[in-house]
Amino acid sequence: MKVDIATRFVGAREDMYIIRPGDGFSLYEDFIRQKAVFLDFPDIRLNFGGARPKRDALRQAVVRSMELRSWHRSNRVGDEPSRDPADYVDAAKGRRVGRYVGAIERLYYTLPIGTIIVVPGPGYFSDVLIGELQGPPVVVNDISLYPGESVPVRKVRWIGKKPKARFGPILRDRLQKPTPIMTIDRSLRHEILEAAFDQYAIGDTYSARLKTTEADFSTLDDYNIQSFLNYVSGVLAAVEEGHEPAKRMDMSAALAVLKANRDLVPELTANINSPGALRLFNKKILPITAAVFLAIATAGIDGAVDIQIVNSAVAGDDPCALEVQEQAMAAIKMMDLGAWHQVCVQARDAEQATGLATAIKVIPDPANAQP
Repeated sequence: MKVDIATRFVGAREDMYIIRPGDGFSLYEDFIRQKAVFLDFPDIRLNFGGARPKRDALRQAVVRSMELRSWHRSNRVGDEPSRDPADYVDAAKGRRVGRYVGAIERLYYTLPIGTIIVVPGPGYFSDVLIGELQGPPVVVNDISLYPGESVPVRKVRWIGKKPKARFGPILRDRLQKPTPIMTIDRSLRHEILEAAFDQYAIGDTYSARLKTTEADFSTLDDYNIQSFLNYVSGVLAAVEEGHEPAKRMDMSAALAVLKANRDLVPELTANINSPGALRLFNKKILPITAAVFLAIATAGIDGAVDIQIVNSAVAGDDPCALEVQEQAMAAIKMMDLGAWHQVCVQARDAEQATGLATAIKVIPDPANAQP
């Protein structure tokens, strides 16, 4: 069978960015409707088919667009501003214009496809949108505040959202800044990843989210989930440490390995609401592989299987997917089938009682489908 781990791996040099949706968050709804992000510069007339505009020309275009923006926002009272950039040569000076030029160059010419983008909403309890840039810049002309005006945008695949109030105070402060585009501090990126991605890896942290949907969550449900995770984690820890047990590992053997290697025990955070989530963390890739086994167990498969790991979150071959595959196959060879069957039953009991699930998808081989 194929198993899609759908895991976002963040590169060592990869940055994330906050993009403010206009003055007073006035473009927030357009960001949602257009499935795009853009800077607040109507009729900026950027050239995407050739060389990047020269800075002097871009400065003039920025000032002209700012005048046009003010005219639209005043309900087009008075004469329409000149659209000739040459009329703004003397005004195209100052640090503010320079900062705007830098923001335009970054969003439309520098940021690669796949860049993680964060867009704050207007209120304390408004959703913060999180997505990835999709494709090169395109031009639209149906922005609510600027009817008929051309506006360059970067299309976005919105992935997740979370109320602003539920982020930490430092990140909330950054989300309130009026800067058009701003790099997110590296120390704050975990908050963004946890809000948007079910599985992710960054630096020496690997994480997987397990979801629950039911309002009731008993100690029995917790026991069933913990039994499954402890058994699988113990076997994976044995694989990680290169153990070659004399016989296949039962529950007591798995727990003994965990006790001897506490740094390989996944950290667990839980938020059991309706819906709720449990999130696993470790410095090794174990949480991702543990979630693979949960997906297999809740798919009703509790015998020996051949697994091919794929990763729909990564274009092309993914070396981390191969690592998960090798780790999973090595673990299967170590598992006591009786113990694996028992924890599978417990996982499915937890699934039935709490809606326990993972975003990892099991894709059965059609050749093995039952008639």
